[in-house]
Amino acid sequence: GWNPTWHTPLDVWTTFDDEDFRLGLNAAQTTLSAIAKLTSARLKN
Repeated sequence: GWNPTWHTPLDVWTTFDDEDFRLGLNAAQTTLSAIAKLTSARLKN
């Protein structure tokens, strides 16, 4: 049957450690950097 309180390991924050979050942040920064270069985005002073 259906159990709304059952979670897979990927649903639970405690499954992940700092290295996992750093990897995700690094991927996000790389993606944003690539988008900025493609669109010639600049930060205002």
